[in-house]
Amino acid sequence: MRNMSKHEGEVYNPRSLVDLTSIIVSLHYPFQLIEDRYKNIIPEPVQKSIIYHSFPKHESDVRVYASQEFNDQRYGVDQVVQIGFHLSGVVFENGSASVVKKRSKSKNEEEDNTHFRVSLTFDRGKITSVSCNCENEHSLIFWCDHVIALALHRIRNSVNGKDFVLRVPISETLLQLNRSQLQKLVQYLISDHTDVLPTAQRLADEILFMKTDDNYINRIHGSSTYRLS
Repeated sequence: MRNMSKHEGEVYNPRSLVDLTSIIVSLHYPFQLIEDRYKNIIPEPVQKSIIYHSFPKHESDVRVYASQEFNDQRYGVDQVVQIGFHLSGVVFENGSASVVKKRSKSKNEEEDNTHFRVSLTFDRGKITSVSCNCENEHSLIFWCDHVIALALHRIRNSVNGKDFVLRVPISETLLQLNRSQLQKLVQYLISDHTDVLPTAQRLADEILFMKTDDNYINRIHGSSTYRLS
């Protein structure tokens, strides 16, 4: 006669080995180290699993940077996208969600004071930098309420992963594009963001006209910055 557990009848869904391994890797190893070791043979599902688990797991990891006046019931979050180790979204005060939906259809409409563009980067379970277009200054002690709201939204929705878009690092996406597609990407990027034109021209000049020995950009494979996103 077999022993009966008091939990008899309960259904258990153990994590897969890939998921468990991704959790360990995401907390202890820089992603670029994994890329350098395994080159371009990391399957996309494995990459997504690693970057998915690289975000902080506990609300306490974020709330420690919140002011005493922070009230998470006051804010809503929309248009959340995680590309590699970069998370972005729109944070708005509850009641102004319709404004966000309207703005998503018109990029030329001026920003108002009811919603804010927020972005942050993270690595191995820690948020490493934050940015928001509000006028509040960020420090090592406190972040603005909008950053806190976005980070908490990501943590709370990490169980189902349905309330944010998840993409592999942009470096991996670029590898899948051919020459024509890369040219089109750059052209559309500059067309949509004309303020980057001087930077694009400067980088093009460095790549084309400067000697490799004198130019850092030609001595490395890709950019160490875009691999974070």
